[in-house]
Amino acid sequence: MKKCPPQEKVLWHEYSRLTFHNGLLCRKAFNPSQKSVLHQLVVPESLKDTVLQLLHGNPVSGHLSADKVLKRAQQLYYWPFMSRDIRIWCTQCTPCDARRNPTPHHRAPMKTIVAAEPFQKVAADILELPITSRGNRYVLVVQDYFSKYVNLYAIADQRATTVAKCLFDNFICQHGVPEMLHTDQGRQFESDLVKHLCQLLGIQKTRTSPYHPQCDGMVERFNRTLIDQLAKLLLQQPGEWDDCLNQVALAYNTSPHSTTGFTPFFLTHGHEARMPANMLLPTNMSASSTSVSPADYVTQLTQRLQSAFSTAAWNRDCAHNQQKQLYDRGIKHTPYVPGDLVWLNDPTTAKQKLAPHWKGPFEILECLGTDGENPGVTYRIRYLLDQSDKTQIVHYNRLRPYKAPVPKGGTNSPAGDIPVQPQIPQLTALSGALPFTASKSAAEGSWNVQGRSPATSSDPQVCQPPPLNQSRPHSHSPLSPSPRSETVTTSPSGHVVIHQSDIVPSTPHRVSGVSRRCGRRQVVPPRYLKDYVLN
Repeated sequence: MKKCPPQEKVLWHEYSRLTFHNGLLCRKAFNPSQKSVLHQLVVPESLKDTVLQLLHGNPVSGHLSADKVLKRAQQLYYWPFMSRDIRIWCTQCTPCDARRNPTPHHRAPMKTIVAAEPFQKVAADILELPITSRGNRYVLVVQDYFSKYVNLYAIADQRATTVAKCLFDNFICQHGVPEMLHTDQGRQFESDLVKHLCQLLGIQKTRTSPYHPQCDGMVERFNRTLIDQLAKLLLQQPGEWDDCLNQVALAYNTSPHSTTGFTPFFLTHGHEARMPANMLLPTNMSASSTSVSPADYVTQLTQRLQSAFSTAAWNRDCAHNQQKQLYDRGIKHTPYVPGDLVWLNDPTTAKQKLAPHWKGPFEILECLGTDGENPGVTYRIRYLLDQSDKTQIVHYNRLRPYKAPVPKGGTNSPAGDIPVQPQIPQLTALSGALPFTASKSAAEGSWNVQGRSPATSSDPQVCQPPPLNQSRPHSHSPLSPSPRSETVTTSPSGHVVIHQSDIVPSTPHRVSGVSRRCGRRQVVPPRYLKDYVLN
């Protein structure tokens, strides 16, 4: 028994429940909900996939969950480790995998963009608003990563020439040339004109991954604040939003930021802006009321900025660590390696109710942005079902491991190939699972069990039936078989004949020889035998 496969061990444990019903090997079980006896057909290994396809994937059976498929299967069939096989089958089902919840369960740890001084690294984005009488419809938002200082520019369109001219005339000519410009993948930012402008000025142009706005979270978060502040101002003083744009920018830049602890205006100019609230204070209480020489002012300004930059950087790091700790809570990040197959979330089908949420399979080609021992969170992938497709660069959060079988042949179906409906062969007695076969004898209610004798069998992999001179112990499983009495005799031809008849159940007893050989398994069934329990 020790060298037998696990499936055969389970079948031998269920030996007392196996019976023949209408010429087929079945397993008798009791259904407590209906208080009836079930004859579960024992499915051989060769027909297991056919039965699973009929239970999950057939047009009339649908693609239901593994729990519902298991309950349906328990009414008709039985085989060892049935619940495990059904769960794996439902997990690897291609249509089910393509329609799973698009909410990312596989997330990458948070990464932040860190700057050391004002206007070293800036981010830009375009926000669309209702058109005004001046023809302005868009807002170009440019924000500094270090000081959080924001610049707002109303523009009539978002063409590449308009955006490039506004960036150079209004931002670069006022604040200088930044080292890095981070934008999304909008056509105006990815145009040759903006790329040529960055090359001429020595600006490193970076971009976000598609359909992942978290890569530009600072500007995206400010867009919410901008819309909220504009709506409040327009309720207070009727007008158009391009009249209030500079007021919102001044109010934001002169308010302390929660990340740095300073106002963006102070970190940029070295002093606080004079606001209407300062008019209530006497003139001699102002910090700038004392006249000093330009050299002394530069010295004082340098000292203030050095202290402010150091404190702001410390506050920024503390805020980033706190945000990262909250974001990374419960994340089990498993980086992909080249050659892995993944699903890709397609947000363009979010409004299509019958469209699949995932497309695949895609192959991981390389990991981008790897920093030493820290793997990157951006990957270059390729669609396997269409070799002519270009490679894509996507974020880790849009990917999910591909567990379904790889479809053969080129097709543009997002869900891959639909499995062909299998032919249903005629089920016969269990073949290959037990070392004997059964046939109906002339005597009513008896079966001829033909097989090799335990003494003459030389195959160590074949499990032998229990000794015929010992009673089989009763099973204590929740699915109790129907009480049956068996009488074993040997015919003159050498065949073993088992006579079965229904009797009144008696108190079970345990044979010491069988108990010593099987241990506690006959007393308390192992957990993997609970996959056939009917609730």
